[in-house]
Amino acid sequence: MKLMNLRRAGIYTLPFLGLFLAGISALPHESSAATVVSCYMNPIAYIDSIGTKVDTVPRFLLALVDLIFLIAVPIIVMCIIYGGFLFVMAGDNESQITKARTVILWTIIGAGVLLGAKALEIAVQSTICALDPGNPICTAAPPTSGYSCS
Repeated sequence: MKLMNLRRAGIYTLPFLGLFLAGISALPHESSAATVVSCYMNPIAYIDSIGTKVDTVPRFLLALVDLIFLIAVPIIVMCIIYGGFLFVMAGDNESQITKARTVILWTIIGAGVLLGAKALEIAVQSTICALDPGNPICTAAPPTSGYSCS
C-alpha cells in the first residue's frame, strides 16, 4: 500500500519538478544578465493618480489607499445588490428582513469608512502640498526609465 502511495506521489510531483528545473535552466547567467539593456517600459510599474512613479513611502501609502478603494467599490456594490436580493426573497419573514437590513446597514457603514479614508487622504495630501509645494507627493513628473534607447 505504501508503495502505491509513493508511486502516486511520484506521478504528481515529477512533472512539477521537471517544470521547475526547466524554468531554472532558462534563467540568464550572471555574465549575460549584467550586459543586457532593455528599451521597454516596465508594464507592471505602478503610476499613481497624479502621474508619478511610486518610489517613496508616502507615494506608496497613497497608492495603497487607491488600490483598496479600487477593490472595495465593486465589493460594496455587490453587497448592496445582495442585500436587495435578500429583501426580495424575504417576503414576510421578519428574520430574513432583519438580516437584509443588517447587510445593507453594514455595507453603508463600510462605504462611509472607505469614503472617509479617501477624503482624509485627499485632505492630508492637499494640506502637505499647500505647506510645502516642493514635496515629492506634490510634484507630477513624467515617468522616466533612466536611460535612452535610440
